Amino acid sequence: MSHIIASGQLGPLGHMQPTRQHGWFAIAVLVLAACSSMAGAEQRGALEITGGIHLAPPAQWQVGERTRNSVELVKVAPSDAKAILARTLITTENRASPEEAVQRLAEIAAEQPQAPALLTIGGWPAIERKITASLPRTGSNDQTPAPPPSVVTSTVAIAAGATIVRFETTLMQGADPRLLDELLGRVRQLDFETKGDPKQAQRALDQVRQVMRKRLEAAPPPPPAPTAPHGS
Repeated sequence: MSHIIASGQLGPLGHMQPTRQHGWFAIAVLVLAACSSMAGAEQRGALEITGGIHLAPPAQWQVGERTRNSVELVKVAPSDAKAILARTLITTENRASPEEAVQRLAEIAAEQPQAPALLTIGGWPAIERKITASLPRTGSNDQTPAPPPSVVTSTVAIAAGATIVRFETTLMQGADPRLLDELLGRVRQLDFETKGDPKQAQRALDQVRQVMRKRLEAAPPPPPAPTAPHGS
Protein backbone atom coordinates (compact mmCIF):
# COMPACT_ATOMS: atom_id res chain seq x y z
CA MET A 1 0.00 0.00 0.00
CA SER A 2 1.36 3.33 -0.91
CA HIS A 3 0.97 6.39 1.36
CA ILE A 4 1.09 10.05 0.39
CA ILE A 5 2.95 12.01 3.03
CA ALA A 6 2.86 15.81 3.01
CA SER A 7 6.18 17.49 3.40
CA GLY A 8 6.71 19.04 6.80
CA GLN A 9 8.53 18.68 10.05
CA LEU A 10 7.84 16.31 12.92
CA GLY A 11 7.04 17.97 16.22
CA PRO A 12 8.09 16.73 19.62
CA LEU A 13 5.12 14.33 19.78
CA GLY A 14 5.58 13.04 16.26
CA HIS A 15 2.83 15.22 14.74
CA MET A 16 3.44 16.78 11.41
CA GLN A 17 4.13 20.53 11.73
CA PRO A 18 3.53 22.86 8.78
CA THR A 19 6.60 24.46 7.32
CA ARG A 20 6.95 28.12 6.39
CA GLN A 21 6.44 27.10 2.78
CA HIS A 22 3.01 25.73 3.71
CA GLY A 23 2.07 29.06 5.31
CA TRP A 24 3.04 31.05 2.24
CA PHE A 25 1.21 28.57 0.04
CA ALA A 26 -2.01 28.96 2.08
CA ILE A 27 -1.78 32.75 1.86
CA ALA A 28 -1.26 32.56 -1.90
CA VAL A 29 -4.34 30.35 -2.27
CA LEU A 30 -6.45 32.82 -0.30
CA VAL A 31 -5.20 35.76 -2.37
CA LEU A 32 -5.93 33.96 -5.61
CA ALA A 33 -9.41 33.04 -4.41
CA ALA A 34 -10.15 36.65 -3.49
CA CYS A 35 -8.89 37.91 -6.84
CA SER A 36 -10.98 35.30 -8.64
CA SER A 37 -14.08 36.38 -6.72
CA MET A 38 -13.47 40.04 -7.56
CA ALA A 39 -12.86 39.20 -11.19
CA GLY A 40 -16.07 37.22 -11.30
CA ALA A 41 -18.02 40.17 -9.88
CA GLU A 42 -16.48 42.49 -12.46
CA GLN A 43 -17.36 40.08 -15.28
CA ARG A 44 -20.93 39.96 -14.05
CA GLY A 45 -20.97 43.76 -14.05
CA ALA A 46 -21.98 44.04 -10.39
CA LEU A 47 -21.95 47.63 -9.19
CA GLU A 48 -21.60 48.22 -5.45
CA ILE A 49 -24.00 50.99 -4.48
CA THR A 50 -23.06 50.90 -0.81
CA GLY A 51 -21.79 48.27 1.57
CA GLY A 52 -23.67 45.02 0.99
CA ILE A 53 -25.94 46.32 -1.81
CA HIS A 54 -25.11 45.54 -5.46
CA LEU A 55 -26.79 46.25 -8.78
CA ALA A 56 -26.22 44.42 -12.06
CA PRO A 57 -26.80 47.22 -14.62
CA PRO A 58 -28.25 46.35 -18.02
CA ALA A 59 -25.81 45.83 -20.86
CA GLN A 60 -24.11 48.93 -22.26
CA TRP A 61 -25.10 51.18 -19.36
CA GLN A 62 -22.03 53.12 -18.28
CA VAL A 63 -21.01 54.19 -14.78
CA GLY A 64 -20.68 57.97 -14.69
CA GLU A 65 -19.74 60.33 -11.90
CA ARG A 66 -19.46 58.86 -8.41
CA THR A 67 -19.37 60.54 -5.00
CA ARG A 68 -19.40 59.25 -1.45
CA ASN A 69 -23.16 58.67 -1.43
CA SER A 70 -24.17 58.70 -5.10
CA VAL A 71 -23.37 57.08 -8.43
CA GLU A 72 -24.66 57.80 -11.92
CA LEU A 73 -25.56 55.37 -14.68
CA VAL A 74 -25.87 56.56 -18.28
CA LYS A 75 -27.16 54.91 -21.43
CA VAL A 76 -25.89 56.56 -24.62
CA ALA A 77 -26.88 56.03 -28.22
CA PRO A 78 -24.80 53.36 -29.98
CA SER A 79 -24.08 55.69 -32.89
CA ASP A 80 -23.32 58.83 -30.83
CA ALA A 81 -21.59 58.69 -27.46
CA LYS A 82 -22.72 62.25 -26.73
CA ALA A 83 -26.41 61.46 -27.21
CA ILE A 84 -27.80 60.39 -23.83
CA LEU A 85 -30.87 58.16 -24.01
CA ALA A 86 -31.40 57.61 -20.29
CA ARG A 87 -29.75 58.63 -17.04
CA THR A 88 -30.09 57.22 -13.52
CA LEU A 89 -28.86 58.86 -10.34
CA ILE A 90 -28.51 56.45 -7.42
CA THR A 91 -28.26 58.04 -3.98
CA THR A 92 -28.08 56.67 -0.45
CA GLU A 93 -29.16 58.25 2.82
CA ASN A 94 -28.15 56.90 6.21
CA ARG A 95 -30.92 57.54 8.74
CA ALA A 96 -30.76 57.21 12.50
CA SER A 97 -32.94 54.08 12.65
CA PRO A 98 -35.03 51.76 10.48
CA GLU A 99 -38.15 53.54 11.74
CA GLU A 100 -36.80 56.87 10.55
CA ALA A 101 -35.92 55.32 7.20
CA VAL A 102 -39.55 54.16 6.80
CA GLN A 103 -40.72 57.70 7.63
CA ARG A 104 -38.37 59.06 4.97
CA LEU A 105 -39.71 56.49 2.51
CA ALA A 106 -43.22 57.82 3.15
CA GLU A 107 -42.02 61.37 2.49
CA ILE A 108 -40.60 60.29 -0.87
CA ALA A 109 -43.85 58.50 -1.68
CA ALA A 110 -45.80 61.74 -1.12
CA GLU A 111 -43.53 63.98 -3.18
CA GLN A 112 -45.85 63.76 -6.20
CA PRO A 113 -49.65 63.76 -6.44
CA GLN A 114 -49.51 60.41 -8.20
CA ALA A 115 -49.60 57.59 -5.67
CA PRO A 116 -46.65 55.21 -6.19
CA ALA A 117 -46.76 51.44 -6.22
CA LEU A 118 -45.82 49.84 -2.90
CA LEU A 119 -43.69 46.72 -3.11
CA THR A 120 -40.82 44.85 -1.50
CA ILE A 121 -37.33 44.53 -2.96
CA GLY A 122 -34.98 42.07 -1.35
CA GLY A 123 -37.46 41.75 1.50
CA TRP A 124 -37.31 45.51 2.21
CA PRO A 125 -40.15 48.04 1.84
CA ALA A 126 -39.98 50.07 -1.36
CA ILE A 127 -41.98 52.45 -3.54
CA GLU A 128 -41.97 52.83 -7.32
CA ARG A 129 -43.42 55.72 -9.32
CA LYS A 130 -43.36 56.61 -13.01
CA ILE A 131 -44.55 59.96 -14.38
CA THR A 132 -44.43 61.86 -17.65
CA ALA A 133 -43.24 65.46 -17.37
CA SER A 134 -43.70 68.11 -20.04
CA LEU A 135 -40.69 70.16 -21.05
CA PRO A 136 -40.88 73.92 -21.63
CA ARG A 137 -41.39 74.95 -25.23
CA THR A 138 -38.62 76.64 -27.16
CA GLY A 139 -39.96 79.27 -29.54
CA SER A 140 -43.57 79.54 -30.65
CA ASN A 141 -45.60 78.77 -33.71
CA ASP A 142 -49.25 79.73 -33.37
CA GLN A 143 -50.17 78.36 -36.78
CA THR A 144 -49.20 74.74 -36.08
CA PRO A 145 -49.62 74.11 -32.34
CA ALA A 146 -48.17 70.82 -31.17
CA PRO A 147 -48.05 69.08 -27.81
CA PRO A 148 -45.03 70.08 -25.74
CA PRO A 149 -42.09 67.67 -25.62
CA SER A 150 -42.00 65.37 -22.63
CA VAL A 151 -39.74 62.97 -20.77
CA VAL A 152 -40.55 59.96 -18.61
CA THR A 153 -39.11 59.88 -15.11
CA SER A 154 -39.21 57.13 -12.52
CA THR A 155 -38.46 56.98 -8.82
CA VAL A 156 -37.63 53.85 -6.86
CA ALA A 157 -36.81 54.16 -3.17
CA ILE A 158 -36.01 51.35 -0.74
CA ALA A 159 -35.72 51.45 3.05
CA ALA A 160 -33.06 48.81 3.69
CA GLY A 161 -32.66 48.88 7.44
CA ALA A 162 -31.62 52.42 8.31
CA THR A 163 -30.48 53.19 4.76
CA ILE A 164 -32.53 54.75 1.98
CA VAL A 165 -31.46 53.71 -1.52
CA ARG A 166 -33.04 55.89 -4.22
CA PHE A 167 -33.03 55.59 -8.02
CA GLU A 168 -34.05 58.63 -10.08
CA THR A 169 -34.19 57.75 -13.78
CA THR A 170 -34.96 60.00 -16.74
CA LEU A 171 -35.82 58.58 -20.14
CA MET A 172 -35.17 61.18 -22.81
CA GLN A 173 -37.75 62.07 -25.42
CA GLY A 174 -37.77 59.61 -28.29
CA ALA A 175 -35.79 56.94 -26.41
CA ASP A 176 -37.00 53.36 -26.43
CA PRO A 177 -39.31 52.83 -23.39
CA ARG A 178 -37.84 49.36 -23.00
CA LEU A 179 -34.64 50.97 -21.69
CA LEU A 180 -36.50 52.13 -18.60
CA ASP A 181 -38.33 48.82 -18.19
CA GLU A 182 -35.04 46.94 -18.40
CA LEU A 183 -33.41 49.12 -15.76
CA LEU A 184 -36.38 48.88 -13.41
CA GLY A 185 -36.27 45.12 -13.77
CA ARG A 186 -32.67 45.12 -12.58
CA VAL A 187 -33.47 47.45 -9.69
CA ARG A 188 -36.21 45.08 -8.50
CA GLN A 189 -33.52 42.37 -8.40
CA LEU A 190 -31.03 44.26 -6.26
CA ASP A 191 -28.60 42.00 -4.44
CA PHE A 192 -28.66 42.57 -0.66
CA GLU A 193 -26.19 40.75 1.55
CA THR A 194 -28.70 41.23 4.38
CA LYS A 195 -32.24 40.36 3.32
CA GLY A 196 -35.27 42.03 4.82
CA ASP A 197 -38.19 40.37 6.57
CA PRO A 198 -41.20 40.40 4.20
CA LYS A 199 -43.68 40.51 7.11
CA GLN A 200 -41.97 43.51 8.67
CA ALA A 201 -41.75 45.08 5.23
CA GLN A 202 -45.53 44.81 4.79
CA ARG A 203 -46.09 46.47 8.17
CA ALA A 204 -43.71 49.24 7.13
CA LEU A 205 -45.59 49.69 3.85
CA ASP A 206 -48.83 50.06 5.83
CA GLN A 207 -47.18 52.96 7.68
CA VAL A 208 -46.00 54.44 4.39
CA ARG A 209 -49.53 54.18 3.01
CA GLN A 210 -51.00 55.99 6.02
CA VAL A 211 -48.44 58.81 6.03
CA MET A 212 -48.71 59.19 2.27
CA ARG A 213 -52.50 59.43 2.44
CA LYS A 214 -52.37 62.13 5.12
CA ARG A 215 -49.81 64.17 3.21
CA LEU A 216 -51.71 63.95 -0.06
CA GLU A 217 -54.99 64.88 1.61
CA ALA A 218 -53.37 67.91 3.24
CA ALA A 219 -51.77 69.10 -0.01
CA PRO A 220 -53.56 71.97 -1.79
CA PRO A 221 -55.46 70.99 -4.94
CA PRO A 222 -53.69 71.63 -8.25
CA PRO A 223 -54.68 74.82 -10.08
CA PRO A 224 -57.32 74.42 -12.80
CA ALA A 225 -56.07 73.96 -16.32
CA PRO A 226 -56.28 77.12 -18.43
CA THR A 227 -59.15 77.20 -20.89
CA ALA A 228 -58.86 78.44 -24.44
CA PRO A 229 -60.68 81.70 -25.15
CA HIS A 230 -63.92 81.36 -27.09
CA GLY A 231 -64.09 83.00 -30.45
CA SER A 232 -66.55 85.85 -30.91
